[in-house]
Amino acid sequence: MRRSLGVVTTLTVLAGAMTLASGAPAQAEGQSTAARGQCSRGLVALTFDDGPQPGITPRVIRVLVRHHVPATFFVVGQEVRGHGQLLRRMHHDGFRVGNHTFAHENLTNLSNRKIRRTLSRTNKAIHHAGLGRPVLMRPPYGAINNRVRRVVRQMHLRPVLWTVDSRDWDGRSARRIISTVLAEIHRGRNIVLLHDGVANSDQTLAALPRLIHRIRGRGYCLAALNSRGVPRPPLPKVRVSGDTVREQGRRHPVYLRFHVRLSTPTSRPVSVRVRTRGKTATAHHDFAPRHFRLRFPAGATHRVVKVKMLGNSKREHRERVELVLSHPHHARIAHRSASGTIRDDD
Repeated sequence: MRRSLGVVTTLTVLAGAMTLASGAPAQAEGQSTAARGQCSRGLVALTFDDGPQPGITPRVIRVLVRHHVPATFFVVGQEVRGHGQLLRRMHHDGFRVGNHTFAHENLTNLSNRKIRRTLSRTNKAIHHAGLGRPVLMRPPYGAINNRVRRVVRQMHLRPVLWTVDSRDWDGRSARRIISTVLAEIHRGRNIVLLHDGVANSDQTLAALPRLIHRIRGRGYCLAALNSRGVPRPPLPKVRVSGDTVREQGRRHPVYLRFHVRLSTPTSRPVSVRVRTRGKTATAHHDFAPRHFRLRFPAGATHRVVKVKMLGNSKREHRERVELVLSHPHHARIAHRSASGTIRDDD
């Protein structure tokens, strides 16, 4: 079993709670469903070292996929040989693969030439498995100094350490792995060190579903590492669905309710511009037009936009109003528009 030295990372931690932002009451409408507390405390990125191992890694991947959790796998070059299909599965399922040297060497004990050799051999093994060249690497044992950093950066790799050591490598139980991680995560951005390639990795696997649940329950988003090795807030997809109402005359105004939803909570405020557009209905005659920026506080996933119907006594066919989304901030648009229908009861 390879032991991690548990070196404290030099990564700068961005502390502090994520700022919650909300729109003006006249614009924000009702928040009928909010993921209360989710992502309000920050981000947690799960990383796995020393694999891939065919007896553990595929099962870790299944848990992560089932719970919609991104992760980064720092692989050992000699373990990649013969497991190209497993690496391709990682890539296909959206996981980032990083370089963890060829034979799990302590880089501070190697010459510059040998550092380049072990990293290059691992890059080639990853490439031969069908993946692109990695941009992230993790030094075994967290052992790194300025000389090693210079060589690593000359190879266009970025070193990534951790802020939370699960110590799953030292034989502790699944319960202790969970308690260790939960005791160390903090407001802001966290990188958790786990292993899928050590003798105790079956306990890491056993801990994983409960650990995911507990981390989310404490108000954190589970996040991927970006190309700079920093936890990246989830980028949700935003979509809108429509409604149908009956026109009841001017004395009884009714509202079309458009539901705007995010695919996942995120740790930062999200906004999207919304505007109404008449299809067969006419603005100012059949409905009161809306045009404003709709805001989601951190953790919220559902907003309702209400459009007032302007009832009249004229007999009309069914009329449609469209709500159009544009200019998202910290999100992507999945469904750009939806229609609401006014049924004429005159």
